[in-house]
Amino acid sequence: MKKLYRQISGLFSLFQTKLLTAFLLCTLLPLAIISFVSYTVSRSIAWDKTMDSSILAADQLHVQLTERINQAENVADALQYYMYTLLKTDEKEISAYLDMLTLLRTNISLYISTFDFHQICVFLQDNKFGSSEGLYFYPLSALEDFSVSSSDLHTLGASSLWLYRPQVQAPFLLHSSDSKTDSAICCRALFNQGSKQLEYAYFIILDATEFSGLFTASFLNTDVSGYLALPDGTVIAASEPELCGRLLPNGLMQDINNCTEPYFQYEDSYFYPLMLDNGWYQVTEIPIDYITDSTAFLLRTILLTLLFALPTTLLVIFFISRNLSMRIHTLSNAMKKFRLNPQFTAGQILTVSKPENPNLYDEIDELGLTFEQMQTTLVQNMRSLLDFSLKEERLKYQLLQSKSILIFCTIFWGL
Repeated sequence: MKKLYRQISGLFSLFQTKLLTAFLLCTLLPLAIISFVSYTVSRSIAWDKTMDSSILAADQLHVQLTERINQAENVADALQYYMYTLLKTDEKEISAYLDMLTLLRTNISLYISTFDFHQICVFLQDNKFGSSEGLYFYPLSALEDFSVSSSDLHTLGASSLWLYRPQVQAPFLLHSSDSKTDSAICCRALFNQGSKQLEYAYFIILDATEFSGLFTASFLNTDVSGYLALPDGTVIAASEPELCGRLLPNGLMQDINNCTEPYFQYEDSYFYPLMLDNGWYQVTEIPIDYITDSTAFLLRTILLTLLFALPTTLLVIFFISRNLSMRIHTLSNAMKKFRLNPQFTAGQILTVSKPENPNLYDEIDELGLTFEQMQTTLVQNMRSLLDFSLKEERLKYQLLQSKSILIFCTIFWGL
């Protein structure tokens, strides 16, 4: 362990390694932080955008569904007057009764063509004149063809009862015998409290596939699912045909009924429920995978950017650090040679490469220039010292010569 520590310490003792490490820390760390923050913020924005777009589409669809239901309710209100007038018209006054029956038939035909309803059916008491007309008018006994009993209509009053009946075989002549339709029915009826009898009833029938078409158009090319559900959880229309007819889980229906927030999470999806005016639920299901997949492109973009930027950054850092470290290394070697070989001549002065333009010198170039000047100064000083030493030796030699001559003369004259 200590040996490994020494090897690592020795590696980081090199100037280039230190410089490279500093560059990497100062470059890659901020780059990683910026990438993380960018991804986090962008993911949050993408998540909000995906949810907002899905909710906006659901809100627009809700307006369409509400308008369609209100159309049926408004037509039911309009028919209420004609039905009440027909009820009060005495059948004995055949001309007036027929005129009222014709007016009602004309208005029904107008409403069907104007609002594109599947059909409008009026149910009169079986003994009433025109109850067996078979086009718009039917006897009350024909209610069973819609799986509706008279007891279901006793408490309606002036309000509507919305029912869903799958695969209804309509008892009218406009459709072939094998025509069956999943029907959404707006029911109105008048129950006589005195006689305890149902006076009349009328249905405004909408094709349930019409609602499925609205859902499909709203969530086309997305993984978001939308469906129309009854209070018991039965799906009667959906953006995907395979969803029609299924029963929503009890836990999901409880969450829909108790939802106090705009949306909630159930298992692997977010649900955005809205209640229509007729008591049915418009449910928008947004899978969590759909939200995360919308941020996958963003993640891939950031990763590709990093994969491109990282090698480029490493190469730039390597070449810059190598250039700086080589210059320092050259200067260091020159100083070592100078320290190890102080006895050199002027021709042995070590130079460090520098730009030709002095204005482009940096600190390392200035240091190299100073080192060259120091070498020149030292050479000059050493040459001066050498000259002084030679002169001193000459003077000593001349002095010794003088002393020798003086001694010789003294000895010669003394003899």
